[in-house]
Amino acid sequence: MQRSYFSAIGALFGALFLFCPETQGQFRRTYQASFFADIIPEGYSLIKVKKAGIDPKLGQGLILLEQLSGPKIRSKKIGVSQFLMAPACDGSRGELAPFRMINDTAYVLVKSLGKGKLGLPAPDNGIMYASAGWVAWGFLHPALPIYVSERLFRSTFLSGWNALTRSKSRLPEWAEAQRLLGQQLLPLLQKPPAPMGGALDTLHFQQSYALEWVALLQIPITKELLYPFWESQHDKHRLSAIKAAAGLPPEQAAAFWIDGLLDPNWKPYEQLLALQGLIQLNAPLPNPESLSRMRATLSHNPTRLPLLVEDPRFCSSYPSLQSLLEKWVQLHPH
Repeated sequence: MQRSYFSAIGALFGALFLFCPETQGQFRRTYQASFFADIIPEGYSLIKVKKAGIDPKLGQGLILLEQLSGPKIRSKKIGVSQFLMAPACDGSRGELAPFRMINDTAYVLVKSLGKGKLGLPAPDNGIMYASAGWVAWGFLHPALPIYVSERLFRSTFLSGWNALTRSKSRLPEWAEAQRLLGQQLLPLLQKPPAPMGGALDTLHFQQSYALEWVALLQIPITKELLYPFWESQHDKHRLSAIKAAAGLPPEQAAAFWIDGLLDPNWKPYEQLLALQGLIQLNAPLPNPESLSRMRATLSHNPTRLPLLVEDPRFCSSYPSLQSLLEKWVQLHPH
């Protein structure tokens, strides 16, 4: 499999399914983005599918190959017909292409809309392309998909996903998932950050994949393991490491994220990840002087993904840094 071809569809991680005819005008649109953590409690089914033809009633037709988790998909004929997050703007110069699956297969997160119709969370959440033993993962940073072997994906994703959807932190199923994924993935982080290579499933991608699961499950990690990835020159490692600080002891995680909010060298998207971490941790607020500095320096504008204007998701955005700062402040009423 040629990496360039797989990368092309990975780069269009928002270029998903063909809609039914009445919604095809939305191809030029993107959406108000959501963090992967925001969709976890929403009752999605995880299924493996094969692409079929267009159905005039159902939209992009799919053949259900396997149901792995979530509410049972009972319809024999199924099709994805819409996104569950409304597109927000038409600002990109690019166009969302029809969904293309190499060898026609993918893992997808979908919600049943009844009568065989399924909905995806959003244009770049819910799809994991699968081809010839590889899977393209991109939940946390859809602009930067990660390519890992289907073997690694299958041996880790399901136990992690089940813990996220069925359990809570510190309960037995969650702790068991932390243990299993930690045993398998943390050794990857004991090696120096690997550079981007020409092949899929290289150590570079495996390390990013490991960091993302550290973030999602708060798998315990040390600063000695994490900081080399934060200091890496590779965007995948750096962004994943910001989220993976969730695996540090709470005081260390909060200090790391707060330092980033006060550092003028941190990019807005990096600061966005820090604020999300602080909110999810329900971390104590900084001292009044630091909080005042944040209010004076953090942006009031929507936070953009690090994309070029040619990317069809260019105008996809997250909330402003100021709005997230106030959300954090409101967790601690005076």
